Amino acid sequence: MPGVSINLRILEEADLITEKRKGKNRLYSLNRKTTSELVGFLMICITMN
Repeated sequence: MPGVSINLRILEEADLITEKRKGKNRLYSLNRKTTSELVGFLMICITMN
């Protein structure tokens, strides 16, 4: 699925997810620190309007 791969690559480049390879599989998980910072930024943006 090329569309999914492109989106996962973008998220990984933004440091929002991490990738671990296990054999032929790839396991993705959220980077909690970066995701938390993003949520905080978005909350500030929402409250400003």
